[in-house]
Amino acid sequence: MAALDAGTLPEGLGTTAGERGTALSGGRLQRLAIARAVVARPRVLVLDGALGRLDAAAAGTVRERLTRLRVPPIIIEITHRADMIADETPAAVVDRGRGVERGTARGLRARGTAFARLELRSDRGFR
Repeated sequence: MAALDAGTLPEGLGTTAGERGTALSGGRLQRLAIARAVVARPRVLVLDGALGRLDAAAAGTVRERLTRLRVPPIIIEITHRADMIADETPAAVVDRGRGVERGTARGLRARGTAFARLELRSDRGFR
């Protein structure tokens, strides 16, 4: 829990986010939600855009700490930002509900297919 920065919050995991989460910044709110989920010790943790409000360095730190804690044993991260996926991370690209490719992020980048196009779009702000 402290490994996910909840200890920096005024009341730790009990910190009130306020109406519509306005008492905390987006990044602090995300870290609080993830820390609360980890404390619940789920077998699978699905992060659906949960790191999107964090910069790349902060998101990397959260991922590294989750990996080190090994809680939960299975983490599925859904993101629209291919640039935030580490090179050796297993990745899959889903397009319109259909899996179109999978492999390590580095391997998918090298192929120049759907993953690389998604990463290029995220670099340009999805224009």
